[in-house]
Amino acid sequence: MKTIGFDARMIDHPGIGRYIRELLHEMVAVQGLPVRRLQLSAPVYGWREQIELPLRARGVEALHVPHFNIPVFYRGRLVVTVHDLTYLHDAKASRSSLGPAYAKFLFGQIAARADAVLAVSGATRDDLLNSFPRMDPQKVVVTHEAASPVFRPAEDREAAGRLVRSAGVEGPYVLAVGSLKPHKNYERLLAAMEEARRRGLPHELVVIGRPDPRRPEIEAALRVRPFVRYLGERSDAELAAFYNHADLFVFPSLREGFGLPLLEAMACGTPAAASNVSSLPEVGGEAACYFDPLKIDAIAEVLYNVLENRELRQKMSAAGLVRARSFSWEKTADRTRRVYEQVLR
Repeated sequence: MKTIGFDARMIDHPGIGRYIRELLHEMVAVQGLPVRRLQLSAPVYGWREQIELPLRARGVEALHVPHFNIPVFYRGRLVVTVHDLTYLHDAKASRSSLGPAYAKFLFGQIAARADAVLAVSGATRDDLLNSFPRMDPQKVVVTHEAASPVFRPAEDREAAGRLVRSAGVEGPYVLAVGSLKPHKNYERLLAAMEEARRRGLPHELVVIGRPDPRRPEIEAALRVRPFVRYLGERSDAELAAFYNHADLFVFPSLREGFGLPLLEAMACGTPAAASNVSSLPEVGGEAACYFDPLKIDAIAEVLYNVLENRELRQKMSAAGLVRARSFSWEKTADRTRRVYEQVLR
């Protein structure tokens, strides 16, 4: 296969970075595909990337951009990964007031010019095609994500427990994982946890995720609740320990392109409850419990019913392990390779 250039600048991003790291490792280190990581200094979303990326892509037969920020002046073969359309639909998601207009322009360029689009879920694919009805659906291929191998049932549960306790978490807890952004729906989750605790649940809420300096009120709301422990970002090994010792993982997000934390929790054998919207039922299948994320009482009801039923949690744990094994980065890399081959014909 001819050489593919890959823009990996977002490799340290908490969401897209996971996709980049795992996909590149599987394609390059494991399968030995001729994918070249391009060396770029331009920041993401800035005007400099529009100049530098086409220059760095000289000498490759195709360019893979793992986000919607494609170089509009590039005229070679182009593969784009679309994770979600949040910047298109949610004006508050962007740091700039011009963000939604810029996103709409770039997505329009993707629809018109990309040789192939990799959507991380069927929900994202549907959203893209509904938003751009003139786009050729044959060009949009679903390539699911997967949990990293570090997320699995703990071999040494006592060591994992010590790690959890070292963060000050002593009793039973519900775990939520995700950056502190409005669409993660923490406000309603806090209200639902308060309701579940009023009904007698002893659980704390542990939240792990990157803070958002543009939304300090979300972190403030977490820190003011006595039953919440906000732990910021944690390493993969620490996160796996917290998954393993949680009585329940909860994912109340209002929209997700894929929802990788849901799969990570199930891969650790943790019972999981999630919103019944966007990609989350697609990822969790019948292994998770679902709720309407806009209804606080619905979230509280699921929290209470699952946490009060040990037998149900055991069944959910077993089903989640099976469900998680149906996704793998090997499958994702194989399907991505087939897309490359088709584009290069």
